Order: sequence, then structure tokens, then C-alpha cells
Amino acid sequence: MSSDLKKWKFQLFDNATWSDGKPVTSSDVKFTLENLAKFTPHKMLYTEDIESIETPNANTVIINLKKPDANLLYTWDVVKMLPEHVYKGVQNISSFNGKEASIGSGPYIFEKFDKNAGLLVFKANENYWEGKPPVDVIEYRMYKNTDTLLQALLKGEIDAPASTISYYYVPKILQKEELGIMTAKNGGVSLAIYFNVEKPPYDSKVFREAMSYAIDYNEMMKLFTAGYGSIPPAGWIPEGLYGYVETQPLAYDVNKSKALLDSMGMVDLDGDGFREMPDGTKFQGEITARSDIADHARAAEMLKKYFNAVGIDIKFKWVDLATFDALTGATEEMILSPTSYFGISMGAGYGTGLVGTGEYGWCMLNETTYNSLADQLSMAGDEDTRLKLGGDLQRYYADNLPMITVYSMDLIQPYNKKYAGWVVGLSSVLNHHTIMELKPA
Repeated sequence: MSSDLKKWKFQLFDNATWSDGKPVTSSDVKFTLENLAKFTPHKMLYTEDIESIETPNANTVIINLKKPDANLLYTWDVVKMLPEHVYKGVQNISSFNGKEASIGSGPYIFEKFDKNAGLLVFKANENYWEGKPPVDVIEYRMYKNTDTLLQALLKGEIDAPASTISYYYVPKILQKEELGIMTAKNGGVSLAIYFNVEKPPYDSKVFREAMSYAIDYNEMMKLFTAGYGSIPPAGWIPEGLYGYVETQPLAYDVNKSKALLDSMGMVDLDGDGFREMPDGTKFQGEITARSDIADHARAAEMLKKYFNAVGIDIKFKWVDLATFDALTGATEEMILSPTSYFGISMGAGYGTGLVGTGEYGWCMLNETTYNSLADQLSMAGDEDTRLKLGGDLQRYYADNLPMITVYSMDLIQPYNKKYAGWVVGLSSVLNHHTIMELKPA
């Protein structure tokens, strides 16, 4: 990369091929980045700062940016390259689902999909540039719910879930001699409330602080992590993320919550148990949450209880996954959601892709100190500087609470001991390390 962080040069492996045998070239990279927003609108966030793309030869790509971006490689973690010879004629990607749509450049090649059985089969790529992976075939089975999936694991029908699990299933797994469990600190946020700080009363730091004191974090930890978690930090960034710094833990104090609301002039005027706004109008906060995650419904019940106890009336708006993925913070009051490592790492890093006013803008935060820290992060190529700025940003989050983590749970990953080489990555064992290292024990 150039010293001003605006020019990035990538050298492709000359033996990399697509699964149909055609070489992976710089033209594929250029095509993908120039068409990403057309195929996946939210991915515009990853390419909107590209000024131009040069392809001086088949194995070299030069990306010229409009502004410095020290975090480019982390942001592009989730950007997958597409074969130009397959996708150049595709207009509607949602209806493009034939055999050609499965062509990739990874260590495994798509073999078949049995819709009735909920089964995907992948075979090892003999020509993978890094060498053929040690396991010849991987079967990926789909289940309607976690209970059914865990029953399949206990019966030996599968070797590991593709994602980490709730503590609820741990005792039954540990009863099986052939199964083991690995744990790791979470690189994502288990569950948090994100405030749209442009809308009153969420624009008030005092109100956000009052809501933070209303939550019994110890009870949430016991209910949702059973010892596999911790009281979340006020600085939001999880302990498992590189660059984490310790900030004060979030605290439960009903009396302090009530006193803060009183100080704002939010009091119960009509005696119904709920506080009105300072101008006397009724207040009912709305939290948007996903309807497809059972734990979120249980967490919502607890949060409603906590907020009602300090006189804050709350309702939940439940949406399906597709609707949730399409929304932005600009249209919502509050959002209840987990956040993956990838979500935290995009933008300038340390959650700036979600917190600021960009593509997702869950918090719609647009404030001088925050903007300065985010801008400096974008321009900081030195690791020590980035870590210092990241620490400053976490302390900013802790002081201003644009979001509140509800509970923090470690990653819990079951696996079958007949294989060695399982590695818990950023969210599960379904990662490159496991795929390339897994072998019979």
C-alpha cells in the first residue's frame, strides 16, 4: 500500500483457478468490485470509495481510493470475488441459481444440493492453489431449528454444528464421550441495543444512561450464558476482538435510572406507571428486532420488564431476517441485534461502519469527537496508532453509550473427537483453518 493509504496493490497467485478450471485473474477482481453494488446493494459500503481500478496484467490489481483507508483489508473480509465469465451476463442475481452460480475459487467444489433432504455436498478441490484439503467430502446439512440440529449431533449424524451454540445444550453434549466442546472469547457482540441518537429522547446521553442502569446484567448473564459469559463493558467492543481495552462494566441501579429520568423532566403525569416526555406527551419507545431468533424473544421479555420497572414504556417491532438486513438505523428508534466480528471490523474498524451515519447507520452518530476518531482511524497505517485510537473510541462509547450490550457470551463450539484439527475461528469451526487442517484423529 502507498504511504497515503490511497493506493493498494494486490498480487494474485498465478496457480489460482475457478472450480471450472478457468484461471482467477485481475479482470475478475475488477469486475466484482465494479458490479458489487448491483448484485448486493448493501455492499456499496465496501466499494463506494474506489476511485479507479487498474489491471496492468492478469495477476496484478491496483485499487486507487478517493480517500485513505487503513482498514480496507478488514472491511473486505466479507467481499467474495466473482468469476467474470459467469456473472457478466447476469442481471438479476436473486434468480440466478443454476449450477454455474456455485462456481468459486475455494478449497471445496459444490457437488450437489438435495432440497428435500436439506443436504449440500462439497468435494475437495484437487487443483486448489494452496493444495488439496485433507478431507475428501464435506456434507452440510440444514435443520429447521437448533433442537433438531443438536439431536443430529448427539446421534452422530453430523460431526459439528456450523455455528456456535447456546449454553443450554452443553450438559447433554458432555454426556457423550465421543463429543467435545471448545470455548473462545467472542469477537462479536452477543446482543445489544443500538440507539438512533438523532431522535429524541435517544439523542440525550442522560436518557441512554438511564436505560443502561435499568438492565440487570447479572441476571441476563445467568439466564443467557450460564457461566459462559461476563458482564458486558460500557465500551461495547467485545473482549475477544483484537484491540479491546478494558472500560467500566455496565451497572444495574434502578434508583439511579429513575433519578436520571426525573432530572430530564420525564415523569409519570397521569399515574399509569409510565413516564411522559418533558412536554407532557405520551412516550413509548420502539425496539426493532429479528423474529427468527428464539433467544431474542426471551431477551425482549426481560428488557421490557426492566424498562417498565423504571417507568419507560417499550414495544417491540418484530421483523424477518430479510427485512432486518435491508433496514438502516435512520428509519428506526432502537435496534436489538447481535453484531458479528465482521460487522464490527468494517468501516474504519471498531464498529464505525455500524455506529456512524454510513450505509447501515444503526446509531446515526454524527458528532465532532467521534467523527475525528473515525477519520483518524481511516488514515492510521501504523498499528500502535490504530490501537491507541481504538482504545480512545472504546472509551468514547463507554462515556456516551450510543449502544448498550445486553449480555456477553463466549463462543461454545461442539465437535466430534474422531477428527483432529478443529479450530474455533471468529464465529465457529466453519473456517479456512479447520478446512485445511481437519483430519481423522
